[in-house]
Amino acid sequence: MSRRRLLQVAAAAAAAPAATVRSGTAEGAVGTLVPAYFHPAVAPGGWRRLADPGPHSVVLNVASGPGEVPDPVFQRAVQAVRDAGGTVTAYVDVSYARRDPALVEEDLRRYRAWYGVSDVFFDQAPAAPDALPYLRAVTESARVSGAALVVLNHGTHPDPGYLALADVLVTFEGPASAYLSLTPPSWTRAHPRHRFCHLVHTCPSGTLLRVLTRARDRAGLLYVTDRSLPNPYDRLPPHFPHLLPSGVRWGGWSAEADG
Repeated sequence: MSRRRLLQVAAAAAAAPAATVRSGTAEGAVGTLVPAYFHPAVAPGGWRRLADPGPHSVVLNVASGPGEVPDPVFQRAVQAVRDAGGTVTAYVDVSYARRDPALVEEDLRRYRAWYGVSDVFFDQAPAAPDALPYLRAVTESARVSGAALVVLNHGTHPDPGYLALADVLVTFEGPASAYLSLTPPSWTRAHPRHRFCHLVHTCPSGTLLRVLTRARDRAGLLYVTDRSLPNPYDRLPPHFPHLLPSGVRWGGWSAEADG
């Protein structure tokens, strides 16, 4: 699936009625942004699932960035996702606007050269308006280098000025317990839901449907996992198929197939 199509799916999902969430499955629902922070050699089953067709984008994180040398195992995994029509987005840490922009640019260059990935997921993005010039510079650099999809992971609702810089803002990252009590600020209602992404971790199976239903009114891109800190993205959760629209299933899927 192309990056443009991913956003179209998220936009269409955000426009559909909330009643489409049923039976524990986000039917026709939000697109899925997957922080795949695990090596294909460690969890090959997870990367095989990511290479199945479906409306999702995979955030590629080799070593808190692109690493020091190209990794052929990751290269093959990225190509498999692409061959299935998926989108791959490069993880780049901006350390709340404290990281040297030259190092950010070097990360972008390595992702392009080693993995053919130009789209970018800027992690640890600041939320205050005084960092807007920094983020404007790094996002413009990414665009010039070919990024068609730019995601800023604030993890909270930032100053609305950041919407002018990115295609998608991650406005929540945290445990399901906090997500269920979240009240988005009023300014978010003036923008289409596909401009927002939520990353929810520490979500027990009994809470999944509540989270999916709540997310349906708030975001066009979503990821929910039962995994917890320090790295809730070290494996795909057993319920991963239920994050995708109905009709997208893996033959023979089981919770034990993640190895």
